[in-house]
Amino acid sequence: MRVLVVSPVFGGSLPIAVHCDAAFSELGHDSQLLNLSCFQNRYKELKCSGGGPTASAAFYQDIACAVRDRIHEHQPNLVLSLILAPLSNDLIVEIRNSGICCAHWFVDDYRRFPMWKWQAAAYDLFFTIQRQPFLGLLQQAGAHHAEYLPNACPSDIAHRPHQKNSNGNAFSCDVAFMGTPYPNRIEAFSRLLDFDLGLWGQGWNKVQGPIGQKVRDGESLISPETEESIYRAAKVVLNLHTDLDDAGNAPGDFVNPRTFFTAACGTMQVVSARTLLPELYKPGDEVVTFSDSCQLPDLLRQYLNDDDGRELIAKNAKSRTTEQHLYTHRMARVIELAASRIGTA
Repeated sequence: MRVLVVSPVFGGSLPIAVHCDAAFSELGHDSQLLNLSCFQNRYKELKCSGGGPTASAAFYQDIACAVRDRIHEHQPNLVLSLILAPLSNDLIVEIRNSGICCAHWFVDDYRRFPMWKWQAAAYDLFFTIQRQPFLGLLQQAGAHHAEYLPNACPSDIAHRPHQKNSNGNAFSCDVAFMGTPYPNRIEAFSRLLDFDLGLWGQGWNKVQGPIGQKVRDGESLISPETEESIYRAAKVVLNLHTDLDDAGNAPGDFVNPRTFFTAACGTMQVVSARTLLPELYKPGDEVVTFSDSCQLPDLLRQYLNDDDGRELIAKNAKSRTTEQHLYTHRMARVIELAASRIGTA
C-alpha cells in the first residue's frame, strides 16, 4: 500500500509522525512523510503579527497546495495525519472523494484540544489514545469509525540492547525525569531532594530553590537521542503524567509515549497509575505504579536497594514492548482497517 503521513507544523506529535512513517516502511509499504515543520517560522510570524483573515487563509492554502502536490506525486492509497496537522475539513473530504482513505491519530487529550468536534466526521478512520467517554463523543460528532489505538515505541529503540548504567556518564543518576515542570511534578520532586535526582526538560531552569539544583538541562528542547541516553543511564525513570491541562483542568485518562519509550530502553520506571495502564504493562511485574507522590520516597528506596528486582521488572517491560507495543504494531492495525475501507470504496 502507498501511504502518506502528514505531520503537524510543531508539537509533540511531530516525532510520532516520523515514527509512523518509519513503521509503515518496516511493514513493507511504500510510505512517505510530508513534514510540515518547514512552515514553523511562517506560523510563528503569523501568530506574532496577529495576521488577519487574509494572511491566515493564505497560510492554510499553501499547506493545502503542499498536500495536494505530494498526493499527486505519490498517489497514496492511505493518508494518515497526526493531531494538529493543519488540514481543513474541505481538503480531507476532497482527498476522500478521490478514492483515498483518510485516517487521523489523535495522540493527545480530547479535553485539551477540542478540534475533534468538527474533524471527526471528515475522516474515514479516527484513532485515539483514550477510550470512553471520548469514543462515544466521537460517534456523536459523526465519526465513521473511531477506535482506541494507544501510544507506542520505535522499533530501533526497543531492539537496541540495553547497556547498564556506568558511573561517570554525563546523564548518570539514580532517578531521572524528562518533561515539563507542571505543578504536580514540582510537588512530587520536593519530596525527593535526598535522592540522586536528575531533571531534564524545557522550563526547569525557571524553577528556583533546592529543586532547581537537581536540574541538569532545563532550557534545551531534549532530542529523542538525548532522552534515550537519559533513560538508559538512570537506575530508575520517574514517569509522572500531568494532572492539569493548560487551562488548569484535570485531563482525561491516557498512557503517555514516555511509558513505552522508557520500557523499550530497558530501565525500570515508576509511573503514575492510569486506568488504561494495566492492559498495556502489568503493575508490579513490568512497571511500578503509584497513586500519590507521598509513596515515591519509599518506593524508590525499595527498588534502588534491589538491583535484581529492578532489572527483572525492566527486562519484562522491554520484552512486552518488543512483542506488543511498537509503532509497527499500531500501524499494522491502521493498514488493516484502511485496506477494508479501500476494498469497499
